[in-house]
Amino acid sequence: MTKHSGQSDHFIDYYQLLGVPKLADVATIKRAYRSQIARHHPDRADGRQDDEMASLLNTAYATLKDADLRQRYDERWLEHQSRQWLLAKKQQVADTVGTFAKQQVDKLGKVVKSKMPTSVQDNIASGAGRIAGQAIKHAKRLWRQLNHTSELPICQISLQLAYHGGEVTFTVNHQTWQTTLPKGLTTGDTIHLTRGADTVTVQIAINEPNVIVRGLDVYYTVALSRHDIDTGAQVLLPPPLSLQLGVPAHAHYPTSVRLSGRGLPSSDGAGDLVVVFEVQG
Repeated sequence: MTKHSGQSDHFIDYYQLLGVPKLADVATIKRAYRSQIARHHPDRADGRQDDEMASLLNTAYATLKDADLRQRYDERWLEHQSRQWLLAKKQQVADTVGTFAKQQVDKLGKVVKSKMPTSVQDNIASGAGRIAGQAIKHAKRLWRQLNHTSELPICQISLQLAYHGGEVTFTVNHQTWQTTLPKGLTTGDTIHLTRGADTVTVQIAINEPNVIVRGLDVYYTVALSRHDIDTGAQVLLPPPLSLQLGVPAHAHYPTSVRLSGRGLPSSDGAGDLVVVFEVQG
């Protein structure tokens, strides 16, 4: 594992810019690039905005068509997605729980609804509490993540390690650290290690092809050919998922299947596994 330096807040999603799925092959990316550049090329359109857009499109295409550049970009993309998710959760907690959760989060432990202020109980009764209750349930974990989101080095782990735990080795400031991780760690969690006078805190990021993790929910993307769809092919998901699924018939693609309780494990119950089916090419 290696340290990743902090990224600029101004992150551009090249996949979104070109209008292609993250699993798109080079041929699909090339077609999308040609279509976009034809509309925004400075020789065909007036104005500085199109000139800037053409430059962005050129950079996006140059990055995604090159395997090494794309791999490095995908690591940044993963970190950006993780930070965006955590920031959204932070806002959700702030909006639904209010200052009470922020002030008491470090003392919550095993909180019960009866200990909440009346205003929060009223929210729960009104229906808004469906979100607030979930936020309270995970508030301690979320705030621990969010306090360190921007400045911590990243420790990338596999989905297998996230599901089952195990040994991990990473390097921070030219120092190599080794530890055993518990199962159920998710993107944004932090780990703290001490060795003599040295201490280190790193943020976990799950880095797995075709996988995005949001909290305890795992989103696994499967690229299908038209032949797969027409013949109703069976799809095998690799370990640690280890599932065989039939391709959804008569569906509008992209489509998804949610499997409750097949996501990352935790003491509060496992998250969900969401299998996203996309048409390739």
